[in-house]
Amino acid sequence: MHGIIYLMLSIVEEQPGKTVTIKEGEEHVLTYSYGDTDYLPHFHPIYSPNGKVVTERSINKYPPGLCFSFGKLKDKNNQSINLYRKDIVLEAESPNSTANTEAVKFICKTTWNQSNLKLIETCKVTLYPSDHDLRILDLSFDLYSTTDTIRFEEDIKLSYLAPETEHRKSMSAFGGIGESEVDGREAEWVTICCILEDVAFGLSILPNPDNGSTFFNVEDTYQGFLSANTRPSTLKVNQKQVFNYRVLIYLGDLFTFDVEDQYNKYIDTEKLQS
Repeated sequence: MHGIIYLMLSIVEEQPGKTVTIKEGEEHVLTYSYGDTDYLPHFHPIYSPNGKVVTERSINKYPPGLCFSFGKLKDKNNQSINLYRKDIVLEAESPNSTANTEAVKFICKTTWNQSNLKLIETCKVTLYPSDHDLRILDLSFDLYSTTDTIRFEEDIKLSYLAPETEHRKSMSAFGGIGESEVDGREAEWVTICCILEDVAFGLSILPNPDNGSTFFNVEDTYQGFLSANTRPSTLKVNQKQVFNYRVLIYLGDLFTFDVEDQYNKYIDTEKLQS
């Protein structure tokens, strides 16, 4: 795949078979690492609208950057499954117009297998041009089994690992502020705000309600970490499960950036498209 230049955004495969990067003009916006066998596919670095890196590669037990994961698996006989990445296909979608508001898109399809068992994961990425102090990233993850029933024994989740910062605080849709009020609870959305060199920035995960009930794990007293978790489930043969999320990367703090307003706009857009 070659660099595809749009009016504002561009996609560049900087390391074929390993990473794809989106730029806005000459500035990096994010990089998706999909071919590193030491890590799950993930987004890192992700940059804020003022050019600061807002993700961490990996620390201890946490997945890297912005990462989708489905944990331990079992087959219909309750036997553990150890899947390995076999094939990875990356493709970009051409824009329908040259309007300034045109988003860029790419798709990464990963085939996981063990013997004759096969799980196909399709990651669809849509990034919109920055709007003042906000970047919007839409993610869709399709899971499809072609050969056998697969049981997800752990939560299916989208997680975010923040860099080391001077201060961080989380907030949920129901008004809870801080780790003790947000962690382990069900919510429509959760955001984590950080301060680095006197600049406040945040990242919010907004799950689509069609994903099912979502509860959040958060750590903001030691390491900035946030994950949106969907309960364990069973994927039958030739059945597809889809998990959609909107991710907001913004400048501001918990009281200057209105996540609730952005969530309502997201839900209204999803209703119009359905």
